[in-house]
Amino acid sequence: MGEALQALGRADLGHLCAALEALRERPEAEAVHQARVATRRLRALLKIFKPLAKDDAARGLDEELSWLAGEFDAARDLDVFVDEIWRDAAPGAAFAGKDAFERGLQAVHANAYLRMEAALESPRARAVLLEAAAWLEAGDWTTDPAVAEIRDGLAKAYAAEVLHDRRKAVKKRAKRFDDLDAEARHRLRLKGKTLRYAAEDLAPLFPDHADRAERFVKAAKAAQDTLGALNDRSVREGLVDLAAHGDADLSRAAQRVVLGDEERDLLTAARAALKDLVEAKTFW
Repeated sequence: MGEALQALGRADLGHLCAALEALRERPEAEAVHQARVATRRLRALLKIFKPLAKDDAARGLDEELSWLAGEFDAARDLDVFVDEIWRDAAPGAAFAGKDAFERGLQAVHANAYLRMEAALESPRARAVLLEAAAWLEAGDWTTDPAVAEIRDGLAKAYAAEVLHDRRKAVKKRAKRFDDLDAEARHRLRLKGKTLRYAAEDLAPLFPDHADRAERFVKAAKAAQDTLGALNDRSVREGLVDLAAHGDADLSRAAQRVVLGDEERDLLTAARAALKDLVEAKTFW
């Protein structure tokens, strides 16, 4: 199991280093997205291998990765809002203060990038990469006799257990989907995302069921995407308020343009995607 953790961790850390370098060289929407995904994948790895990631260094690394991922959030949310929502809505929109709203939107978008770029150039961002490498190669988990049995255990057996538990957690929440508010749906999305990452990372351990693994990952991604669309809609209101700079009338006018009435369709799509996921055949 320890070898699997190191192999996956090295790959994820390499992806993160490359994504951060690409973002520094060319700050743009796709680079932001890739950097945030890479950061979250490495953090998800700590959750997937939680029995080996209980020491102080692992907890500290998780906190620093959480901070780094958070520094991308505003830039990514605004990239999506500007490129996928406002760009389509703006040509047909007509409301008092539209020009002021667009100027405000451009300002908060630019400020989000400035904040992100400052974080990337900080000693803290550089340190998290070194901390991740050090923990993967020589963390307490590599020598601690208390976790020797887990560390030296079969990766395939552990993978089956963790996938079962992650799927069970998603299934439990999916059954109550109609009772979940926006925040609870967001937490379900995060659970589903970790399940997807675990399935993608651990599927090679089950080569006899490659087709089934591919279908399972596809179902997990569909559920993640539909829940993500719902979350993006809930985030939109806050982004409009930011761009309106406290002008309640302007905020309400812009919200009428960008919020639309698609929530029912999004809920239906998410419900169907979750059903497909919990009914998908397991590959472990």
